[in-house]
Amino acid sequence: MLHNENSYTLSFPGTIMFGCLTAPESGGATPVADCRKVLAALPDELVRRFREVGWGLVRNYTEYFGLGWQTAFGTDDPDEVLRYCAANDIGACWEANGRLRTVQRRSALIRHPRLDHEVWFNHVAFWSVWSLAEELRAYLLDDLAADELPYNTMFGDGKPLTEQDVEALARAYDAATLRETWQAGDVILVDNLLAAHGRDPYRGDRMILVAMGEPVDLTDCAPTVPPAPTLDSR
Repeated sequence: MLHNENSYTLSFPGTIMFGCLTAPESGGATPVADCRKVLAALPDELVRRFREVGWGLVRNYTEYFGLGWQTAFGTDDPDEVLRYCAANDIGACWEANGRLRTVQRRSALIRHPRLDHEVWFNHVAFWSVWSLAEELRAYLLDDLAADELPYNTMFGDGKPLTEQDVEALARAYDAATLRETWQAGDVILVDNLLAAHGRDPYRGDRMILVAMGEPVDLTDCAPTVPPAPTLDSR
């Protein structure tokens, strides 16, 4: 799914550069979508809800699904994880089984600090359980409760997203997406606030290098809701 890099953090790269060293045999494009067009294509009521309450992200770090917390946070010290989360508006708790659970609320819409354009900027579709392949979703939900999934997204007040909500997001991304077939030596320069990016499936070898820079602080982007380490019914 298309997304804006590090949209869930308090600062994020303003610019991303992709460079192709080895082009795949087929597929493997890096699609991009103008986030202004994505926003314009979304249903008004969906945009209103996200503008008012933001979006929520819940992650459960386990040894079985996704990254373990040691890899994700780059430390073996549980106290260091808690300090990092406290400093970055992320709610964190250690459960009785030793697993880490994090919760955070972020703004789904921001303004480009230089152009003052409002954009759709988040990972709502990327991490939604409704974006998973049907077989994988059924497998996970057969073994885990909904609140035990490795990750899931919701409205910022904790209300769940419906399958229809995520389908509407996918249609808006699709309508705004452009893609070019990679050739060795190609470079794509992306404004991370104006454009979401993704990766298409591919065959054969593929080597795309990525560089990120020009960090932007969320506070400079007029978020519609403040970041918070909890989901509430505002």
